[in-house]
Amino acid sequence: MYVKLLFLLACCGSPLVAGSHCQAWPKDIKTLPWATETVCFGDLENTTVVCNGYNRDATLDDLVNMPWSVKTLYIYGFNLNLSADIFPTNNTLEKLYICKTVFNKLTNDSFTALHHLEKLEIQQTAMTDKQHIKLFQALAYINVQKINLTLSEIGLTEDTLGNFTFIRTSIYKLNMDFNLISSLNLSLFAGIRNLTILEARNNRIENINGFEVMDNLLSFDVSNNSISERTFNFCNASNHTSLFPMLTYLALSRNRIGEIRDDTMGCLTTLVELKLDYNVLKELNVRSITKMVKLHTLNLRGNWLRDVIAADYNMSLEKIDMSRNEFSPFLPRMCNSSSTRNNIKELNLDYNPIRRMTDNYTACLTQLEKLSLHKTSILELNNNSFEHFSALQFLDLSQMTRGLQRIERAAFNSSTLKYLDLSRNYIQLYSDDMKNIFTFTPEIRNLTLSYNFNGQMKASGLCEILYPLANLEHLRIEHIGLQQFPLEIFNLSMRLISLNVSNNVIRDAGQFDAHVRYYTNISYLSAAKNKLAFLSNQIFPDDVMKSLKVLDIQDNEFSCDCYENSSWLREQITERDGKGFIGNIQLVGWPEHFKCHSPALEKAKGVLFRDFNGDLQICKDPYRFKIKIAYSAMGSIIFVLVVLSTVGYWNRWYLQYFWHNIRKRSKAGTVPESDFFEQSEGQPLLPVKFDGYVLCDSKGLDKHAVTKVIDMFERELNFKLHYEHRDGSLGGSAIDMAFEAMDESKNIVVVVTENLMRDSYCKFLVEIACLSKKKGGKNRWDVVFILMSDINLKSVSKSWCVWLTRYTSADWTEETDSIQRKLLETKISSVFGGPIPQNFLRRRHVHDQNENG
Repeated sequence: MYVKLLFLLACCGSPLVAGSHCQAWPKDIKTLPWATETVCFGDLENTTVVCNGYNRDATLDDLVNMPWSVKTLYIYGFNLNLSADIFPTNNTLEKLYICKTVFNKLTNDSFTALHHLEKLEIQQTAMTDKQHIKLFQALAYINVQKINLTLSEIGLTEDTLGNFTFIRTSIYKLNMDFNLISSLNLSLFAGIRNLTILEARNNRIENINGFEVMDNLLSFDVSNNSISERTFNFCNASNHTSLFPMLTYLALSRNRIGEIRDDTMGCLTTLVELKLDYNVLKELNVRSITKMVKLHTLNLRGNWLRDVIAADYNMSLEKIDMSRNEFSPFLPRMCNSSSTRNNIKELNLDYNPIRRMTDNYTACLTQLEKLSLHKTSILELNNNSFEHFSALQFLDLSQMTRGLQRIERAAFNSSTLKYLDLSRNYIQLYSDDMKNIFTFTPEIRNLTLSYNFNGQMKASGLCEILYPLANLEHLRIEHIGLQQFPLEIFNLSMRLISLNVSNNVIRDAGQFDAHVRYYTNISYLSAAKNKLAFLSNQIFPDDVMKSLKVLDIQDNEFSCDCYENSSWLREQITERDGKGFIGNIQLVGWPEHFKCHSPALEKAKGVLFRDFNGDLQICKDPYRFKIKIAYSAMGSIIFVLVVLSTVGYWNRWYLQYFWHNIRKRSKAGTVPESDFFEQSEGQPLLPVKFDGYVLCDSKGLDKHAVTKVIDMFERELNFKLHYEHRDGSLGGSAIDMAFEAMDESKNIVVVVTENLMRDSYCKFLVEIACLSKKKGGKNRWDVVFILMSDINLKSVSKSWCVWLTRYTSADWTEETDSIQRKLLETKISSVFGGPIPQNFLRRRHVHDQNENG
């Protein structure tokens, strides 16, 4: 608990920690000599300063000492009196970030001294409505050419925005994210000079109103709100012209829009990108966007789209994202006929439940260059499935939900296809059906077949499948069950520059024939996470090594044995600037992912491959290695003994109690059955001599008070008590005698004083008494707590609180005739019952004399 608290305090106190939405601070900063009253840090050039008040009630008064060269200032966690005289008159400040700061004072001239200000961010600051008004008044007097203004998480509402007026300020970007705005009145911002970007994300906006033209607005983002299609209108009601005649980017993501309406959005003729992702659209009517004549990108990701009502598309529309919708079982109805006009080049249909590929609804997409069908539900690919996409270059068919179960020979019949991803589809690459699937795709440049592991894949069979791909440049065949490196691939294509065969079970790189030439220009090769040991004196053929620039062989089974053939690879690797090289070839993952894997020398396992050279003496002196093992074993044994001794010392009283119970069981048969008083389940019958055992301060500091308690029990109530300082025998262990006396007593009387509660030994005896009170549901003894008048119950520990609450307790009083005394005696009598009969005590005395001879 304390470690967690210290960690949190360290994080909060760090000058690099900001709020969840505070601007990230630079790393290379140091303490500044001019900051005397606060903690400020800066970079080496003194152009960036971070002042951190650590969320305390600290004021920031020493910025007047700030060097004129500072360009960027971060203020975090202060109580700030913000006025013009806080900044030096000759400042050149360009960026000011204020976060988690309390404004004690704001005036109209708070920012007037910042003549070079370009960016101002005020974030995560709790402000009242009056402070909002003061802030708006101060912002209105910023006299700069243009400024990027962020007012995020400061509690703005639609009411406080009513005071948002500007006199001189020219704001080109206004951000109001993470506030409490529920209604956005655009007329409040229409008068801002040069406003080009307006953002109000993550508010509570339900409607947008205020029909005033904003001539310069280029970007408008109100994502993550509660806007529906009926609560906004971006068109002028009188002449259906746009309120934003220059708008190019509109983001309405993550709202409640269920329809694209022509009367509210159709006027946006300058719009280039429209984001309506994660709304509640159920169909796309193409006619609703045909008036957006410059629309280039349409994002409809994450809606409930089931259908497209097709029409001629604007020729400017090239990218459509309809991933994570409900199109099924075919591709969406993009075309009315093959003559539907369009210029769509990219179509994303990932995560749709599409099951079949046909050209019924997509025959018009003759300009389509990129089609993504990742994680759809297609099971089969028939011949010529993509032939109608006559310009198709990029095709992603990775990770079908149930895998691709059948691919016909001419499924990828395309002379234009250059990128193909078939990864994670359970494809049986070694089957006869796969041998000719690339015969009709001669132009493929980038091919991914990774994670199609259905058994062991032979290198020769793989090369037979890939043989038609003479123009291949990038090949990924991870995790397909390869056992041997496919060297023939290097002669597959002169254009091959990247090969990834990682995560296979390759144990060797094949046999290199010196007479075989490899005509390759490969520059990147990854064979990571295989089982390569590199025992031969060559990694790959010389022709391959000459063209390589980057080699990834990390996490293989590197040999660190005491043999010559395991040291040659270490001798080839050199280190420059912390990076590993073999000649001019850079090694990826060096040195942390190059570790020894040596079954012949267990000591070397896990050692960094780089560091093993220093341990080669192990191979020369095996006896020294055995001595080290012996020393390690002896050290471990000594450590265990020390730990056991320490644990035994701190628990010595519990160990003695455990040993006492063992001896008690072994002697249970030596006492006549007639002398037993009670028994508990699992325990021997217990001989009884006393009505109660007095548990009090072991040092005798409370002897006077204890004596009074005993007198009441014995003289007034006729109970026989065992008091250690009076009835204890000489010799032997004090704790053993205490255990025996407790066993010979019918009940336990705890005289609670301050000295007793501070005594750890007495606390242990009380714990034993309470733990042994009941076992198996039968009474062993009862415990009575007599509370003396000098104790402070407000400061007792949790254990004492439990004991005093659970067991019988009574307050002590010396007034024999008082009602409190009578109640005390009545409580004790109800717990103790009647005194032990005298004839029973005499019989026990005779038995003890006979036992002692």
